[in-house]
Amino acid sequence: MHESIVPTDVLYDVAMAVGTSLDLKKTLCTALQAIVRAFECTAGIVMLAEWQNDRLTSLRYECVFPREAQTLPSCREAAERAEILLRGQTKRTLALLSPKQEQLPAETTVYIFPLPQYGVLILGKQGSPLTPTQISALDPILHKVEQAIDHALRFQRLEQELAGLQQRYDTTSAMVDDFLTAVSHELRTPLTLIMGFIETLLDGRPGPLTDTQRRFLENSYQSSDRMLDLVDNLLTVINFQQGRVKLNKRVLFPPNIVDALAEKIGAVAAAKHVPFTVDSTWVGDRVCNCDPDWLEKVVFQLADNAIKFTPPNRPVHIESALQNDRWVFRVTDSGVGIPENELPFVFDRFYRGRNAKNEQSHGVGVGLCVCKNIIEAHGGNIGIKNNPTGGVTAWFTLPVEPAT
Repeated sequence: MHESIVPTDVLYDVAMAVGTSLDLKKTLCTALQAIVRAFECTAGIVMLAEWQNDRLTSLRYECVFPREAQTLPSCREAAERAEILLRGQTKRTLALLSPKQEQLPAETTVYIFPLPQYGVLILGKQGSPLTPTQISALDPILHKVEQAIDHALRFQRLEQELAGLQQRYDTTSAMVDDFLTAVSHELRTPLTLIMGFIETLLDGRPGPLTDTQRRFLENSYQSSDRMLDLVDNLLTVINFQQGRVKLNKRVLFPPNIVDALAEKIGAVAAAKHVPFTVDSTWVGDRVCNCDPDWLEKVVFQLADNAIKFTPPNRPVHIESALQNDRWVFRVTDSGVGIPENELPFVFDRFYRGRNAKNEQSHGVGVGLCVCKNIIEAHGGNIGIKNNPTGGVTAWFTLPVEPAT
């Protein structure tokens, strides 16, 4: 071994260990292995300190190389001597300790190198001992080991903090879901009753209505219906995310779903003076195994969103086609678009973009989340992208299969 090249070689290996892993044991074992081999030692041990009131109370094995050395009497004796030497030290006094050299039987020399703040590194060497030059050369190497321990321990603390935050988030999220479920159920029953009474009044059963009375009742019915739709969406999101929704799938011809909703969507578009067109091209007899009620909800929601954010006299176009053995559905609007930095979040629960707030549109940001849950429950994909000429295209794809 050439003493002159040892520090550079070992520093490189230890630096690689520090830079490539934040796993404490893996990092220390890699670094210790490099040191033991470079300095031709018999064994190496890293022991980390247990502290109480800023005093070292004990040392615990963290890494031994080679692994079988831990069972050797000389290894155990070296660890015991290190613990005797360091017990009672504070972090400040540990940093002031110099390396210790002790003789063990069988011509084994033990070197105890304190690692300030963290513990100790022990090297055992049979035969010729380490030279003063080699011991000095270990100083920058040990500094790298201390850095490795520091980085790994910081990462461990960060992982623990993140785990704690995740646990608190999960707990809070579950509480929010329970609260929303309870409130939604409490709201749904009276809303249904209110709407039933309004329908009775609008039918004129208690007696004729003036135009003003009818207008007020119709507005009340529309507001109640909107609130009921919001309640249903909240319950849908929660039920999907908690796995409580059972899909009633059956084999359907996709154009039928679009055609069934075309008149309803057209009426919404006409009320806002938005030109609305449908291109439903389907070549072949492929079918989709799906729950039609849920998919109709998605188709209508995407179309309704497009109409909502499109100015009057600007077009909205629906395209439904078979492409590459997938049902591809697209709704393209001529609205204000979505800022690029908001696109990754539009399907998040309760997320409302800046444009939605500026337009003062109704809703609390669950409609697209509902769509995403429905499509993914069917094994499909969903997304939204901005168009080069303005507006956005919302799309989904679903698997299809041959008709039997």
